[in-house]
Amino acid sequence: MRNKYDYILIGLLALMAFGMIGGFWQPIRIAQLGLLPWMTYDIMRTRPRVGKASWGVIGFLGFWWLWAAVSIGWACDLTESVKYVIHLAIYMLSFGEVIWLTGKAGKPWQSLMWGWFIAAAVTVPIALWEYVTDHHLATSVKQCMYIKPTPTEHMPRPFATATMNNLNTYNMLLCCTFVMLTLAIRRSRNWWTVAYTALYALVIVIVVSNGSRGALMAIIIGLIALTLSAEHPKNRVIGGVLLFMVGAWLGLGIAGKHVPSFLDVWSEETKQEWREKMDLSWDEENAQSAIAGRLQNNGLEDPSRMALWTACWEEICDSYLLGVGAANYPCALEKHPESLYKAPHNLWLEVWLQFGIVILAGFVLMWIWPLIRCWKDKQRRNAYLIVLAVMLPMTIVDSTFILKAYFWMLLSSVYVLTSDDRLLD
Repeated sequence: MRNKYDYILIGLLALMAFGMIGGFWQPIRIAQLGLLPWMTYDIMRTRPRVGKASWGVIGFLGFWWLWAAVSIGWACDLTESVKYVIHLAIYMLSFGEVIWLTGKAGKPWQSLMWGWFIAAAVTVPIALWEYVTDHHLATSVKQCMYIKPTPTEHMPRPFATATMNNLNTYNMLLCCTFVMLTLAIRRSRNWWTVAYTALYALVIVIVVSNGSRGALMAIIIGLIALTLSAEHPKNRVIGGVLLFMVGAWLGLGIAGKHVPSFLDVWSEETKQEWREKMDLSWDEENAQSAIAGRLQNNGLEDPSRMALWTACWEEICDSYLLGVGAANYPCALEKHPESLYKAPHNLWLEVWLQFGIVILAGFVLMWIWPLIRCWKDKQRRNAYLIVLAVMLPMTIVDSTFILKAYFWMLLSSVYVLTSDDRLLD
């Protein structure tokens, strides 16, 4: 039976929908700080049994934070490094809060799904409004974008950021929700399958329309996993149909055929506004979706990202594999003018570049250990393998993963899947 901890868990996850609104005082951070005294009191009162593996995770996170705090001593920008360390502490505590709430909840799996469902669903109307009008909230760092199908052509790139500041962060929130929905649909047998599938389809439409190739790869892997592993035949059909539709749509677009996109619903007024903002024109007859245009002309190649990752590797080596310190990567990457970006755009490099090889090794083990722990349980093992498979391409979509609520919420959500006997049963 659902209890107060279920509703708190749902509410905490749902607060991700506010995204970057509020700056430092984002609603989810306020909630995380507010829960801390209650969680501390409850743990001190009940003194729950903590296994060796859990103590290992707690010890690693504590060491990670202390190393980040020590690295303030060689900060390029003291203010940014201090802010980073404070944010890191809040999110590490939130990791523990989700696990604590899940352990107390009466229906933890349903509550986890409700929270993720609400967080994504609330942003969908905003995203659709952005696509249709090409207007974006003030929180968005960009108000207009385009791609270049050829060196001399420019094409609008309709995109949605909702409340997430930029389209990559929004893609990641949706992809994290997609992971949880994949796990839910593969086992769902009731009317909730309809609701899950509806949001599933909307997430796919938005991610594909945003034109992120890494996020698209995650979506395709998730659909393949659903098609092959769903326990009920009708759910396999759902995965197969969606996979076919995405494949057909991409194939036609890459072949140069016109495929439906949000450009088709732009009004003449919106098109004119775009031309005036960008001082560009485009061939409307040959316009195609952003992702199809990128795949047709560049495939999966991304020279700018490769230059960035090469620069990151050089800085890692220069630091003797110990890292450049918390939030110091912009200063480090300033030495590499060939790199267009000043953030790693890669989860693993982000951890390694800032904190060094020891923290990276512990971080990788944090992802591998749950798989080892649940290996003999086929249901949990398969669920976690799906999570890891979908996560791999997601790790190159965004930047500053460690300072994003969605990352710690997903990590804690999938972590409990391998430890709570009431989940996925």
